[in-house]
Amino acid sequence: MFWGAGFFFATEGSRELIDKAFNDFKVIEDFATTMKANLNSQNVMKKVGLKFDQNYQENLFPGIDKSAVRYSLRRNNI
Repeated sequence: MFWGAGFFFATEGSRELIDKAFNDFKVIEDFATTMKANLNSQNVMKKVGLKFDQNYQENLFPGIDKSAVRYSLRRNNI
């Protein structure tokens, strides 16, 4: 019934979390990280307004490839 709707749910859920963080908790900056190879997560981050910040190495990721990316959104940019 919901097959293929993951991008929609991830996007809507992310938008709600960003709204809650900025409006209810008065967070100044919201950010997200993912494995560099995870293009689906990066697409969700871009769709909800986060901007690319940096590439880095994340030692907590499983496997050999530790490449990661960080996206963020500051409160005054929404």
